[in-house]
Amino acid sequence: MIFDEMQSGFGRTGTWWGFEHYDVEPDIVVGGKAIAGGFPLAFAASRHELTDGKPMWESTFSGNALSCVALVETVKEIRRKLLQRVRRLEPMICEAFPDAQGKGFAYAFEHGDADAVVDRALERGLMLLHTGRGTVKICPPLVIPERDLARGLEILKGSV
Repeated sequence: MIFDEMQSGFGRTGTWWGFEHYDVEPDIVVGGKAIAGGFPLAFAASRHELTDGKPMWESTFSGNALSCVALVETVKEIRRKLLQRVRRLEPMICEAFPDAQGKGFAYAFEHGDADAVVDRALERGLMLLHTGRGTVKICPPLVIPERDLARGLEILKGSV
């Protein structure tokens, strides 16, 4: 079982990994993006027996010292306060959009004209991404101030 934690890892769902919300133990986990606070870095990790016990260090970004420092500092910040913060603020999303599905700061809801909702939100000062799948994503930054989250949810509600 392979879990792609590119978007759901590193605290996005209120836990270190998205798969932690389920009773599973992956064979392989891949991730990146948030891993180093925006610096280029990614990883693939597997069970020991899948690699014959041989570590693999080859990658396009191997040895990037700045990215590695960013990784260490990002992990410290997530560990220090961001996991708890996401779990504390998640109810704001659930209350504003009870039909949305997700975990932590990774929610989405279906809408018949999702693109129009995203466009109206942008006109009102809230930038969202067009998913192209008839859904509206609610994925604020883990460091968003509580008042900005409240304002963004207000704008989104008015755009729906």
